[in-house]
Amino acid sequence: MNYIVMISSIVLDGLWGFYMFLRGKQGKRVAFFFALLATAAGSCLFQLYDYGIFKCMRYLILMNGVMLIAEIDHEKRMIPNKILGKLFLIRLIILVCEMIENRNSGYLKEVILVPVLGFLLGGGIFFLCYFLARSGIGAGDVKLFAVIGFYVGTGSIFPVMILSALFSAVYGIGMVALHKIKLKDSIPFGPFAAAGTVLALLAGF
Repeated sequence: MNYIVMISSIVLDGLWGFYMFLRGKQGKRVAFFFALLATAAGSCLFQLYDYGIFKCMRYLILMNGVMLIAEIDHEKRMIPNKILGKLFLIRLIILVCEMIENRNSGYLKEVILVPVLGFLLGGGIFFLCYFLARSGIGAGDVKLFAVIGFYVGTGSIFPVMILSALFSAVYGIGMVALHKIKLKDSIPFGPFAAAGTVLALLAGF
């Protein structure tokens, strides 16, 4: 296993643990251990998929980022712009590194276009959903999927969106059937976006 990936995994989960575990709530502790498990699985699977170091790093960063956002959205029903901004900046830095790595190869245009188009697709499709169904999708969801698209590119953004929507639909139908919520009630979408993203990445999409 690549030691840089291992070290980055430890650092990511250390930061996650500082936010989640040290706060002391049982739910946050469970979330931290889930993040630890997902990151460990990702570190191993990404090596198995023979991903490059920068792809491994951005996927690990994205997974931990969306799980952090999921926890905040679940508690406060908001997706913080500061976290999205930091994730966007980190992706830009990694993109520059990827461009330098591929500067003499025939893949430079693809390295640039794939994340940019992923950003536009993720944000654009959810902006359309936001415009057509304002009560179901928030502006934070639009920005979240733009950032996710920036990380995963055009090849993986559609599986992420499909899985996220599927998880949300199953949960919503279940809660309505159990009379926990009403059909018109809104639910935070961040946790389902996180679940869809993590599952898609671990599955190798």
